Amino acid sequence: MNSRSLRWRAGLAAGAGILALTFAPTASAASPAPSPPAQRHAQLRVPANVWASDVNVHTDPYTTAPVIGQVGPGTVDVVCQAPGGSVSYGAYYNYWWAQLSGGGWISDVFISGGANDEPVPGIPFC
Repeated sequence: MNSRSLRWRAGLAAGAGILALTFAPTASAASPAPSPPAQRHAQLRVPANVWASDVNVHTDPYTTAPVIGQVGPGTVDVVCQAPGGSVSYGAYYNYWWAQLSGGGWISDVFISGGANDEPVPGIPFC
């Protein structure tokens, strides 16, 4: 290989490095901080059937969290689901909880379509 060919390749490699640096994101173009799960999934609303009456809505996915309302029976909009405290009701038990679109959490035990200790199919994870 002659010296002219080596200089051309070295120049090409250096130019690629300059281009890569030129197009690197700057601090002002940094992406915004991630939003909380409720805001991140606010646009995603999945209808879920609550089969029981007067299901407690909690502030967090635990039965020890304060109760802020009740739902059911009927359809509610949920945004996501996450593991939390275990809930038992007769033969049903589950540690997965669904976050309602209006805020609050209900146990997946009371949502049709799931299985014991499994997330409900079709509801995204938080």
